[in-house]
Amino acid sequence: IASTCMSCHGPGGHSQGAVPSIAGLDKDYFAKSMKDFKAGTRPASIMKRHANGYTDAEIDAMAAYFASLK
Repeated sequence: IASTCMSCHGPGGHSQGAVPSIAGLDKDYFAKSMKDFKAGTRPASIMKRHANGYTDAEIDAMAAYFASLK
């Protein structure tokens, strides 16, 4: 499920440009950010649409995955 993130956030979550890198982010920060995008409480252009496609369990799994990347 994390592979869709890498099309914008770069291979392995390491951004090659203006989009922030997500590799190594704290899992709680990642999960809260995604859930805030999903709820509409964190402003975003495209991330709300992406976040809406994931369950909270999937978001938590992605958070753990990206936190494990260095």
